Amino acid sequence: MLDVETLRRSVSEWNEVRHIDPTLTADLSGANLSNTNLSHANLSGIDFSDVKITGANLTGANLSEANLILTDLSGVDLREANLSGVDLRGKDFCGKNLSKTNFTGADLYKVSLRGANLTGSNLSGARLEEAKLSNANLAAADLSDANLNGAILFEADLTGAKLNNAEVINANICMAKLNGADFTGANLKFSYLVDTDFTNVTTYEGANLSKVCFTRAEFFDQISRGVDMDHLELINPEMRPLR
Repeated sequence: MLDVETLRRSVSEWNEVRHIDPTLTADLSGANLSNTNLSHANLSGIDFSDVKITGANLTGANLSEANLILTDLSGVDLREANLSGVDLRGKDFCGKNLSKTNFTGADLYKVSLRGANLTGSNLSGARLEEAKLSNANLAAADLSDANLNGAILFEADLTGAKLNNAEVINANICMAKLNGADFTGANLKFSYLVDTDFTNVTTYEGANLSKVCFTRAEFFDQISRGVDMDHLELINPEMRPLR
């Protein structure tokens, strides 16, 4: 069995042992790893319920399928970490640097990410229902197939983001930056895009814009074929000709 002393002694040794025998049990219960450098450690599937990791360096660490439900992540550096499939419901990541972090399939229900840096992060297939993402930087982030129903993306930066086939029903995307964003096949039904500039969106072909509120929005005279605009609400829109 792998214990905390092995991890404290050498992350490389810990990773090597886990690589040689993936079935080996790793027990960190009761450990205090606060402010410890665990960069690039293989911590996949570990139960952190009774482990203290506040202030730890987990950059590039593999935390896929780990149990972090009851874990205090205050001050933890999670840049480029693998958090795929992790339950992070209700966590507070306000202002946190999470650039290039892997959240594939993670449960981020009602998570707070106000002002967080998520540039280049992979959020594909993640559950972000009712997530608070106001002023978050999601430039070049992958949100394809993500569930953003009821999410707040007010003034969020979605420059170059991928939202292919994402569910974005009843979301607040007002005043968001959408330059180069891809909404192909996305469902934005009942969402609000007040004062939002849609002119530089890469594509929203096949998107569902049914009953979306585009008050004072800016977009081209024509939009891609296959877009569902049933009962679209256009209030004082600014129409620009196609380039």
